[in-house]
Amino acid sequence: MQKKGIRQGLVIPITLGVMGILLALILFPMEQKAVAEHLQGFPDSDRFTQELRPWITTLIVFIPFLWSLYYLKSGICDRYFSRQFLSVFMICLATLLTIWLLLDFTDNNSEFSQVEKPVLFAFKYYGITISSMMVMLLPYALLLALLYILGKLSNTREIIASIQTGRGLIRVLAPFTIFGFFCSLFCLFLNYRLAPWSAGYREAFLATSDPNAFHGVKDVHYHDTANGRNWFVAEMTFNKSGEAQLKTIKISIQDPETEKVTKRLIAESASWSPKNKAWSFSKAHFRVFRPNQAVEQILLPSPYLIKDWTETPREIEKPALNPEFLGIPGLLSWFQVNEDAAWTNKQPFLTEWHYRWSQPWICLVVVILAAPLGVVFSRRGTAGGIFIAIMLAMAMMLSTNIFLSLGKAGYIPPLIAAWATNILFILLGLYLNYRRVSGKSIYCQLRNLLPLS
Repeated sequence: MQKKGIRQGLVIPITLGVMGILLALILFPMEQKAVAEHLQGFPDSDRFTQELRPWITTLIVFIPFLWSLYYLKSGICDRYFSRQFLSVFMICLATLLTIWLLLDFTDNNSEFSQVEKPVLFAFKYYGITISSMMVMLLPYALLLALLYILGKLSNTREIIASIQTGRGLIRVLAPFTIFGFFCSLFCLFLNYRLAPWSAGYREAFLATSDPNAFHGVKDVHYHDTANGRNWFVAEMTFNKSGEAQLKTIKISIQDPETEKVTKRLIAESASWSPKNKAWSFSKAHFRVFRPNQAVEQILLPSPYLIKDWTETPREIEKPALNPEFLGIPGLLSWFQVNEDAAWTNKQPFLTEWHYRWSQPWICLVVVILAAPLGVVFSRRGTAGGIFIAIMLAMAMMLSTNIFLSLGKAGYIPPLIAAWATNILFILLGLYLNYRRVSGKSIYCQLRNLLPLS
C-alpha cells in the first residue's frame, strides 16, 4: 500500500516534468533566435544577460514541477491544506483572468474586427499580453484565495485542530507562505524580460490592425559618444524583415578634440538593412561649418551610401524607449551605453531597474499580510478581516504608484522608491502575525488607531 501511494504521488511530478521538458524544447530555440536578432539590432547590448534569456524562459516552465516536488515531500497536513488552497487559487486566478479578458475584449473589439483573421489576431494579441497580466493579477488571486480558504478552515476549526497537535500558527501557514514564494519566483522570471516586453508591445501589436496608423517612433534624439554623432529622426518605422525607414534626418558630426560640430548631414529619408548593414540616404546634403567662414553646402548623390557607421536603427531608437517596458537585460544595456552621458535622465531607468527586482515579491508580502487577517480564533466572523485585507491591498497599490513616481522624479533614491512598499507592508504583516500568534486582537488595535469614538 505504501509503495502504491508513492507511485501515485509521483504521477503529478513526472507529468509536470515531462510537460516542462516539451515546452522547453519548443521555447528554448525560439528564444535563442530572438536573442540573435536582438543582438544584431542592438550590438551594444549586454551579451551575457541577453544570452541568459532562453535559460530564464526554461526555468519558468519548470516552476510547477518544483512546486510538485515540495508537495510530494510535505506531510499529510501540509498536503491537505495545499490541495484545499490550490483549487481555490486556480478558481480565483481563472475568474480574474476571465474578467480581464471580457473587459479587454470589449475595449478592443473594434480593432479585432478590422483585420482579415480576427480570431487568429486576437489569439496572438492575448498570447503577447498574458505574461504582463499574470504578474499583475497573481497577487490579487493569492489574496482572494487566502482569505477564502483561511476563513473556511477557521470556521470548521481545522486550523485550531492543527495547532492543538503541537504545531504553531506559523508552521500551519507554512504551505501558503511557500506557495507565495514560488509565485514570487514565477513573477521574477517573467519580470526578467517577458512581462515588461509584453506590456510595451501589446499596444504596438494592436495598432497593426489599422493599416493607416503610424507604427513607429517620432522625434528621436540619439547621441553616439564614441563616434561624436548626434542624430535627430522625425519618424522611424520597421517592417517585418527588420529593415528600418527613417524620415527627416539631421546628423551633427563633432570634431573629436574640440567637440564642436564640423558638419551636418541632412536627408529627407534614409533606410538601413540588416543584411548589408549599410545606411542609404535619399535627397541628402552636407552642411560644412568652418571658423570665420560661410556655411558650405555640398549636395550628395541619391542614394548616398555609408557602410562604416556602426549605429543601428535599434540603437538610435533606444532613447525613445519607455523604461517601464524594458526588462533587466534592456535596462542593464541602457546603463552601459549611457553610463557617462550627462544629458540623459537616469532616475526613471534606475527606479525601474530596482522595481524589476522588488515587484515580484509582492506575492510573498500579500501572503504574510493576509494570513493573520484570514485566520479567526473567536466567534467573530471573517468579514472584518476580509475588508481590512482588501483595504490594505488597495493601499499597497497606491503606495507603489506614489513611491515610483517620487523615485522617477528624483525626490527619493530609486532603491527606496522600488522597495519602500515591500518593506512597509511586510513589517505590518509581521506585526499582524505577532498579534495573531500572541492572541491579541487585531481589530481592537486597528480601532484604537482610527479616530472613532
